[in-house]
Amino acid sequence: MPCYCRSGTEGKNLLGKLVRYFKNIDITVKASLCFIVCNIVQRGITVITTPVFTRLMPPDEYGIVTLYQTWLNVVLVLVTLQICYAPFNNAMVRFRKSRDEYVSSVQTLFLFLSLFWFLVFLLLRDYATVLFSLPDTVILLMILHVFFYASMTLWIVYQRFEYHYMKLLAVTVIYAFLNTVLGVFLVLRCENKWFARILSLVISQGVCGLALCLCNICKGKTFCSSRYWGYSLRFGAALIPNSFCSLMLGQADRIVIQRICGNTAVAVYSIAYSIGTAVNIIKDALTHAFLPWFYTKFDEGSEREIRHRVSMLVYIMFILIAVVLLFAPEILMLMGGREYRDALWAIPPVAATVFFVFVSSPILNVQYYYHKLAFGSVCSAISVFLNLGLNILFVPKYGFVAAGYTSLAAYMLVTAAEYLYTVRLLSVYGRRGVLDHTKMILSCLGMVCCVPAVQLLYRSFCVRYAVIILLGVLLCFQRKKLLKYIVM
Repeated sequence: MPCYCRSGTEGKNLLGKLVRYFKNIDITVKASLCFIVCNIVQRGITVITTPVFTRLMPPDEYGIVTLYQTWLNVVLVLVTLQICYAPFNNAMVRFRKSRDEYVSSVQTLFLFLSLFWFLVFLLLRDYATVLFSLPDTVILLMILHVFFYASMTLWIVYQRFEYHYMKLLAVTVIYAFLNTVLGVFLVLRCENKWFARILSLVISQGVCGLALCLCNICKGKTFCSSRYWGYSLRFGAALIPNSFCSLMLGQADRIVIQRICGNTAVAVYSIAYSIGTAVNIIKDALTHAFLPWFYTKFDEGSEREIRHRVSMLVYIMFILIAVVLLFAPEILMLMGGREYRDALWAIPPVAATVFFVFVSSPILNVQYYYHKLAFGSVCSAISVFLNLGLNILFVPKYGFVAAGYTSLAAYMLVTAAEYLYTVRLLSVYGRRGVLDHTKMILSCLGMVCCVPAVQLLYRSFCVRYAVIILLGVLLCFQRKKLLKYIVM
């Protein structure tokens, strides 16, 4: 008995120390930790519930839901001009003393843009249904979904800059709960399961999005401002080629697969894509927490701190992706089951693509800081046409697995071109010490080598787990060195 009491007391003391530590740390660190948790909760729920919906719906119906989500991302770029991201980040610095007014003005702008595209769809309804391969009712729901999503994203990004982490955490939990519970309930109750899932996405997003839309408008009370609208539209319009091309690089493969191989192949490839991009949960969390810190340090000229932090984050992503690749067969069986076993061979190139997307993030931040957008747009456009051409050439011959490799090739091309351009840009502005070129290049080469290596390991269960154990022991012995590097 005394032993148990002592253990309970030690546990309480440890918990108390953690609570006191959290209360005493800097507000920016505290907020960053909460932002990471929020992103993990929001994105993690999607990953966790994927096995539920793949078992509740046949592959062809799940493929329709995936197609809807693919087109949703495309429409999101057209309707919102991605104003919630790079333009908003810069505006939070430029309009530091009138942030509330800017947010409410942009919210009204989203309403007008949504209405405009709603009318465009009504005029071109017949063409849109053929292009999207979806019923007109679903496309109308999609436009509504985009407005609610943009309203919620606008509020979320604003909370990050204001460090209102508790509000953000509360909204994230509510939305995740609604999305999960309502989705499962409607899919179980309705015969048309794919439509039930889409409807649950729109309703859950609408409940949160409408409430946050009212918050955005009421706080700033600025409904129309030529100054804020002009800035947002100019910046957003300049980013359309880059945003649209980046989106097409991520979504065009599924559209081509659906056209050539059908909805079932889309569903199988989507499972591979979901597993390969599972680390996006951590990637996006780190990126969102990193952005405010990066802009501050870059403005201060703290090149050494930025160089160390970027290299550290690249190493973390490399390790996380390697872990996902090594355990991909088990993850695939959990998320999809035997019906989706062919997706295994598409996971490595998709996961490697995520790594190159992450590497390009700090590179693009430098370009956005200096408002140098044209080169990135040109590179993205070239890579999109390359990706589409390769997909059309190889998908009919080799199936959906080829799409993973064409996407990887396109992203490698974009990252290499933008990296060279950013190095030159930093040289012009006298900021050559921002990036550690040796570590960045070696990490990229290592990730490329990982793709064929893990595919060889998939052929032998024993050899794969021997490698996993060996790497685990190596990391265990090097843990102090790694931790020292991370916290220094």
